[in-house]
Amino acid sequence: MIFRHIRKAVSFSYRLGIRYFLNLISAYFVLPCIMAILPLYAMVNRQLRSLTRSLNREMVHWQSRKEEVLELGKRGYSIGIGEIGLKEKELNRLKKLLQCKAEVVIAEVDQDGGILSYYGEIEGLPTISREDFLPKTRFSLKVCALNDTIILKKQYNVDKIAFLNELSTLHTLAVVGCNVPAIIDVDFDNLQISTSFIPGYTVQEILAQHGALIRDRDIKRDMYLMSLTSKDRVRFYQEEGSRTLSSVINTQLIDKVYLLVKQSHKVGIELYDIKYGNVIVEKTTGKLFLIDFDSTRRYSNLRSKTFAVQRDRDIEKFNLFFNADKLTYQRIKDRIAHNDIPGIDNLYAPVYFGYGLRVGPLWDVNTGYGRWHFILKDRLLPLDGKRILSLGANCAFNEIQMLRYGAKEVIGLEIDEQWIAQGLFFKEAFEWADNDSYNFKYIKEDMAKLPSMDLDNFDMVIALCSLYYLSDEDMLRVAKYVSTITDTFIVQCNTRRDIGRDDDHSYEKASVEYNMKLLQQAGFSTIEVVAPRAYSRPILIGKKDGRDS
Repeated sequence: MIFRHIRKAVSFSYRLGIRYFLNLISAYFVLPCIMAILPLYAMVNRQLRSLTRSLNREMVHWQSRKEEVLELGKRGYSIGIGEIGLKEKELNRLKKLLQCKAEVVIAEVDQDGGILSYYGEIEGLPTISREDFLPKTRFSLKVCALNDTIILKKQYNVDKIAFLNELSTLHTLAVVGCNVPAIIDVDFDNLQISTSFIPGYTVQEILAQHGALIRDRDIKRDMYLMSLTSKDRVRFYQEEGSRTLSSVINTQLIDKVYLLVKQSHKVGIELYDIKYGNVIVEKTTGKLFLIDFDSTRRYSNLRSKTFAVQRDRDIEKFNLFFNADKLTYQRIKDRIAHNDIPGIDNLYAPVYFGYGLRVGPLWDVNTGYGRWHFILKDRLLPLDGKRILSLGANCAFNEIQMLRYGAKEVIGLEIDEQWIAQGLFFKEAFEWADNDSYNFKYIKEDMAKLPSMDLDNFDMVIALCSLYYLSDEDMLRVAKYVSTITDTFIVQCNTRRDIGRDDDHSYEKASVEYNMKLLQQAGFSTIEVVAPRAYSRPILIGKKDGRDS
């Protein structure tokens, strides 16, 4: 067995070159060792980054960008004083005060996000009494009316790190359109940031109103809970939230929270402090907003392994609080180890996700990882911005690679639910590994039905070892239809004769000669045959009118 694996590895390196042989060594031996010690390194690295930050230089940098920051803030979320929910009498009183001065404090925000209003109860907000008010332990928050706009002022005292974290994160997330409060003003001398006020309830408050004992003021009234260690109190907080979550918060909302987390990761932001109290449901539109970014960190290398560890920390906190099962390095590794992947007992394509995470023999050049690097990648590139259709997409390994190399959209026709489930797992795993999102979708349908489907035009259509499973009539009908929606049709054959097909004619349908004739009949006048020596899966690249792909 060992000698057979060695022989295959040597064959792989001969076919693909020393670089890919070294990639195999890394995937099988080096990266698993690195990933074992990386969490400790990432923890130390985070602390060192904090100690070595040049705060004065960062302050100067953001001071120079203040005008840019405020200009973007003008285009962000905002509400007027008439929209916050004050009763008419109190609203009129506020308006009179604003005639005398530009800014008026309306309320204070407590440790639990409760609103202590100076103008009576505010509709749609968690207003509380003075007796229930629990002062914030770190930074004060005040709700103010600035001219005709409601803002939130956060005072950072002397904590420059928290001030810069919040400022840089708010601006960075606003640039990419993430739902966060807009920056209205920045006071660098007093370390104060004014943002738009998001009216609504935090997820914590929603759960608390449905019986979860998770507000700090409620816990402080319970002698038993106050006697717990901080670690046990956090565990109790999570258990209380989980107990109530499923009956109060629907899965669509939870998925939207995760999308906000992913948006943050895509721009190099480790959120660090993910919890129920940092997600607000806006009272009018129901939109979700992330808040409170004074503990965040920025990473310039979005695909670095160190950042992957920090991303995983965020994801695991999200999983913990929101009863989710989003993938992390450890979760992917565990599912591979326990064969807990859809259809893993009938794996078609060996897959390498990176980070030493692999499924199947990577040296096999017939399918999956080996096939992509051996014959497909160089023939398909460049893929930038292309829309691609795949007939018989199976587990979507190749389709995801196309997206990783720049394709804009890939659609896969696949009839087998097992392959679809496996492909969706692979897609999520690659999205985790690459810190990215990929525009791939399955259509559960027989590829013979393609002519009756309205999928618009494509830059390329591919059928990798799949078209020959159709009847002769369907193969020609599909190929002719493909010529009406693309100028490039790539078909992969299979010339092996020892694989036990039920019908001898299937061997002919899978041959190069048969498929060349098929492409010509369908209107692809220029056909390139790519057939490496001793390789049983050559590809045909059919083009119309001699056009380049």
